Amino acid sequence: MKKPTGVRFKEISGRKLSQYLLLALLPLVVIGGYSAILILSLLILSFLIYSLMCTTVENGIERELKNSTAAILDTVRPTTSISIKNYLRAVAGKTLRLSKAFMHDSVEKNL
Repeated sequence: MKKPTGVRFKEISGRKLSQYLLLALLPLVVIGGYSAILILSLLILSFLIYSLMCTTVENGIERELKNSTAAILDTVRPTTSISIKNYLRAVAGKTLRLSKAFMHDSVEKNL
């Protein structure tokens, strides 16, 4: 039987099989390590961006709510003030008419 004389055969036969497997797996280990570092750094970066965006969005929403509330309050205060004044004016007018009517009745009864 003729022995193979290729370069590959000489390399494998000259070393232990475990050393050959270690050399064959070394690129996979390096690629896996780099991939793990990349994924871990992306996860950390994503978490940081998420936390910053949450606080930014929260602050923006709070600011907009404060502005909207102030605008509504500025609109409602004068309206309620005018409404209360009109109501009190109507009550005063009704009271005046009733008091005049009572006065008129009492003057007519005394005559």
